[in-house]
Amino acid sequence: MHTRSLLALGLLALSPTVLAINLLVSPGFEPPDGTTGWIGYGGNPLIAPSTEAIHGGAQSALIVGRTSTYMGIAQHILDKVQANTAYDLRAWVRVRQGGPIAVALGVKKVDGAGTSYTTLDSRTLPAGKWVKLGGYYRYKPTGTATQLQVYVNSPTAGVDLFVDDLSLTPPVAYTPTGGPDTDYVHAAGRDLVVGDPAAPLRLIGTNFTAYGDTGESIDTILGDKNFDQEDYAAVAAAGMNVVRLNLWYLMFENDAAPYVYKQEGWDWLNKQILWARQAGVRLTLSMMHAQCGYQSNGYTGTFWTGGSGTGSCQDRLRALWTAIAGRYKNEPTVASFDLMNEALPSNQAQYTAYIQTLVNAIRTQDSRHLVQVQTCFAGDCEVPPLLTDSNVLYDFHHYDSWRASSQLSYGGGNGDSNMRYGDATSLVLPYTNDTTVGTLWENPPIPTGTTPWTWYEGALFTLNSPNVIRVMPVFIANTNSGKVTFDDFQVSEYDPSGNLVRVVHNVDPEKKPSTWYLLDTYDPFLSYTSLTTTQRLSGTTGGRVIENTGHRGTASISISNANGKYLVKLPNLDFSGRQGYSYRISGWIKGTNATGGTGALGFQLQNNKSYVVATPYDRDFLEDSLLTYGFQFSIDHNVPINIGEFGQSPRNFTPERGGLAWIADTLDLMAEYGASGQIWTWHGSAFGIYTNIYGYPDPDAVNQPLLDLFAAQDTGSGSGGGNPPPPPPPPPPPPPPPPPVGTEVIVDNLDAGFNKVGTWNESSVSGEYAASSLVNATLGNTATWTANLTAAGNYAVYAWWGASSNRVANAPYGIATAAGTSTVTVDQKVNGGKWNLLGTYAFNAGATTVTLAHPGGTGLWSSADAVRFVPVP
Repeated sequence: MHTRSLLALGLLALSPTVLAINLLVSPGFEPPDGTTGWIGYGGNPLIAPSTEAIHGGAQSALIVGRTSTYMGIAQHILDKVQANTAYDLRAWVRVRQGGPIAVALGVKKVDGAGTSYTTLDSRTLPAGKWVKLGGYYRYKPTGTATQLQVYVNSPTAGVDLFVDDLSLTPPVAYTPTGGPDTDYVHAAGRDLVVGDPAAPLRLIGTNFTAYGDTGESIDTILGDKNFDQEDYAAVAAAGMNVVRLNLWYLMFENDAAPYVYKQEGWDWLNKQILWARQAGVRLTLSMMHAQCGYQSNGYTGTFWTGGSGTGSCQDRLRALWTAIAGRYKNEPTVASFDLMNEALPSNQAQYTAYIQTLVNAIRTQDSRHLVQVQTCFAGDCEVPPLLTDSNVLYDFHHYDSWRASSQLSYGGGNGDSNMRYGDATSLVLPYTNDTTVGTLWENPPIPTGTTPWTWYEGALFTLNSPNVIRVMPVFIANTNSGKVTFDDFQVSEYDPSGNLVRVVHNVDPEKKPSTWYLLDTYDPFLSYTSLTTTQRLSGTTGGRVIENTGHRGTASISISNANGKYLVKLPNLDFSGRQGYSYRISGWIKGTNATGGTGALGFQLQNNKSYVVATPYDRDFLEDSLLTYGFQFSIDHNVPINIGEFGQSPRNFTPERGGLAWIADTLDLMAEYGASGQIWTWHGSAFGIYTNIYGYPDPDAVNQPLLDLFAAQDTGSGSGGGNPPPPPPPPPPPPPPPPPVGTEVIVDNLDAGFNKVGTWNESSVSGEYAASSLVNATLGNTATWTANLTAAGNYAVYAWWGASSNRVANAPYGIATAAGTSTVTVDQKVNGGKWNLLGTYAFNAGATTVTLAHPGGTGLWSSADAVRFVPVP
């Protein structure tokens, strides 16, 4: 931990902490005990201490001779546990060879109800990597238990396993730290201070997610993998000094038994406090999900309409905070009580009155802790409400501009906003209600009649409308009594000289899956069909249908029986257009008995309302936004301010999108104005420093440059007791020019860059890229496309071929990349007549090649048509 953090924390980092007891025998297989207490599970594998691969200490256990499935290692624990008690289990595992294979941690129980197996965790592991498994186990026997085992096993036989550092820990007895008032963080003007003498302290840290959705069990939190004990230490190692711990009321009381608090919840919270204390960081206890449902935008629950009497959600939350304050009033590890997250009352007055009752209730138990109050989400809530209390930390959340911060995140479903932080030509995208419908840009319509799925290359439209920033992709049907169906499409941006700048959207419309949080592919981006809207520009009929089949995936969108002009709009894919730049939308469309003007892809421009000012997405915008939503409030009222959430989608941490620069500028401005703040979030695929979907935070999935930003923060600086912030430093020198961006290159078999070895014949299959496509049936004959790339960088490589039942299913394309030749095998029996992605690779500037060699096969032909290189930011 940094010295400055120790000083700022006062006595906290030196407070004694009771460590959890590990009930297992030989948990780390260290000498001299080795594997004492461990037995084979599901058979008789050989278990021996090993120094070949070690997670911690000097030895691990190596399990070999796994001749049958589910064979592993186990330990009897019946004599180590107590009935009706819950335990945390952990194990570090590693696959010796082969892989990926599944490895599980579980408990076997034999009691009056028979034999049961509880899998606490299971991961599919590659060879050679230590991975932590963990879970939460309630031991509730039926009748008399005769056997209880903890085990690690795998359904794959013949693979050796390493196991190390297992633990079985009961709830830990909690004793408050205590100490004088000066050990508690408290407000002093615009500063937070702590210690004797009082020293300024900024609470800089992150969020730990520990709440579930309505209808979920608290087991989703008790056995959750978002964070663990080691993560508190990792927070401290990153230079942070606080964790905003997100709470869920169901951890403490059930709706069927209000005001009856569960020891299991207190045990969980005690554990978090002890882990934080041991790591030397503080906690903000933040009520993320209160009674009557999670709030924020779109909340429709009854928290604010159900009254405040006994049994109401308002009264239950007040009672819960009173209980929390009473339990932890002597715990300086807790920095503050964050009363409600993103509340959505009717108005600011209702919110202020209720929050004041929470503060008053807490003060009946606890006069020392900070209370923290956020800006609410009602229409008239622009800043936090001023409360009648001298020890308040005021708070707001900041993702401005949300459309950019959240882009390519499957939680909200927003595609690329085309906003690039720090680019003077990139303008902030206005909100929908700040614009009105403008000009419609339409591609040429598809043919009449019934046509198969066909890729239609769009026209090029140039934006020369100073009153337009928002550009929205649309599907169009025009006086068509039949049906036109749309699926995957692309939007490309070109600079004023006609050079391709970027592919803004590569989209596949799909229905939102229930497990959307497991999605991990963004090329193409899966755009939820449920987010589309419709508009009838003329006529009286027409309808949109979400089809259950498509050109790609399992959905598409159709428009039928339109007697005028009918639009399906994609507002989640609107993007920031740049004046003088051109845009093209191309994609797959099919017609069914299409008539009239049939259908086409296009854009609908959105005109700014008169008060909208075109604003570059840069530091000046960011500072103005922070002042508007909280910093100026802090200055005007001489109170401390905190940003309880700020952050960027992981897809924004590229040099072009500027996510890291946005975070860096936010942290700089927080320091300049004396603000505290906690980034959202420590672990999560949508917003996370660690972005792995499965398991505990994975070092292989960490945003290390982001962590490094926090390590450089001075958490001991303050705002100078309420004085105005110092003048801003002189502007930095202009950044160096960006590296050149390559242009798109297409090489067809008719171009000079195409060469062939052996006899290649003209194909009779339709769907060629230009006017020609070649085929060959002789083993070893090759076709080579040579492309001259204008700049080094990453390029997506595509191939076009003519598909037929007599094509090879294993056509090998050899791609000469900067790292050497990469070979991709494709099935040319399918997906003909369109661009097919072979992969994305790094290339040097200059000539590079793609070579197709006929792999052989009786009566089978290879198709050579065209290749395409598209620069990828």
